[in-house]
Amino acid sequence: MKHNHRYALGLLRHLTLLLLATCSPVYHFQESTTSLRSSSGFFTRSAPGGLAPLSLGPLPLGATASAYFLLSGPLAIRQIESSCACESLELRVEGQEPISLPHRGRVTVDLPAGRSAEVLVRVPVRRLGRAREGLRLWVEGRDLPLSLRFSFEGVPFFRLRPERVDLGKVPAGGSPKRVSVLVERSDRKPFRLRPAKDLPRGFTLELSPLDSGLRRWRLAGRFDPRGLPAGPVGGAPWFETEDDRRFRLPLSAWVEDEVRILPAPRLVFGLVPQGRAVSKDLRIEPAAWLRGWRLEGLPPGFLTVERHREGSGLLLRLRLSRALRPGSFKGFLVLQGPRRAIRRVKILGKILE
Repeated sequence: MKHNHRYALGLLRHLTLLLLATCSPVYHFQESTTSLRSSSGFFTRSAPGGLAPLSLGPLPLGATASAYFLLSGPLAIRQIESSCACESLELRVEGQEPISLPHRGRVTVDLPAGRSAEVLVRVPVRRLGRAREGLRLWVEGRDLPLSLRFSFEGVPFFRLRPERVDLGKVPAGGSPKRVSVLVERSDRKPFRLRPAKDLPRGFTLELSPLDSGLRRWRLAGRFDPRGLPAGPVGGAPWFETEDDRRFRLPLSAWVEDEVRILPAPRLVFGLVPQGRAVSKDLRIEPAAWLRGWRLEGLPPGFLTVERHREGSGLLLRLRLSRALRPGSFKGFLVLQGPRRAIRRVKILGKILE
């Protein structure tokens, strides 16, 4: 009798384990979607301790990253803990109203066999760069929590190529410089641009779509330095779309005073016998541009500089010292103009014995 009783208990335990193994919940992993991306399918696998992290890819600032996880019963969730700054955390059971879940704490969610539920996690994209988020579900009958993890990368809502326009130094009387910038949304959706109203001085830009779907736009124009005072020019005007999204485009240039220096950029004395008086002339137009000069890479007394006015220009006569020793020489005459403008003239030659 006792033997039969033990046999019955063993058989019952075996059937119970078999039943539990047969009814163990299977967690279905559905590829996440976002408010700006569509789902491309789903992937199903059993998950005894957690799921592989889901990558949502790049998401523009201001968007909402939405991760969907599909669970099927039987399933009993007793505690939840999230590591994200969630905008919302919901459980959607088939045929019922969505249930708002706390970010952490005890819960009672019982999902019977044959029923499925969807966990929806929404996280706002507030920062540029990689973000890793997730939540853990403590399930009845399991020692380890079920980890639902996902990640995304915050990117600018608009993509600009180039991101800024810096034209560098531009002569005041020089020709206009071309400006061209390509603009598109990170999600590649169509949009309509409005012209900027606060372009910096000298800059003109026109907007034109590059395709019939209005997904790519070009900002094309030019910078005309003529008539502008010397110095820095620029700003970061706002461009807006018809749905009230906007971006800034930094534009900058440095207008240099117009000056002609002849010959330039170098002055060659050639081969000079020691003790011979040799001079070279440098012409600068207009004369009012020159504010001063100095030598670089040449010793004091190496040469003297005489100024002579010639019409609207200025003639600088450079005389080598007769006391120079034999050997090659190389340096610069640095000419200083208004507003810290600088021009360098290379000086080179050789003193013979």
